[in-house]
Amino acid sequence: MKIVALRATRVRLALAKPYKLSKVYGTKADADAIVLRLESDDGLVGYGEADPHTPFTADTPGGVMAAMTGVSRPVAQYCATRCRQVSRSP
Repeated sequence: MKIVALRATRVRLALAKPYKLSKVYGTKADADAIVLRLESDDGLVGYGEADPHTPFTADTPGGVMAAMTGVSRPVAQYCATRCRQVSRSP
């Protein structure tokens, strides 16, 4: 099995109900996440997600996207020779 495609997508979703974090951080009204989609040569598809929760971390959505772009080729090359199929969803 080889990874043939990696795609990172930035999504911003409004929360059903905004919530107040604190006096310092204010109210959180949406989630700004990065969704990663991996596809193998035999049709398996997997998803992962990162939520760079600014201001609690130094990570930003733009920084996560840049990191994913920078690592996608090395990850694909690594998995082409070393990763095994663990499970297959129906």
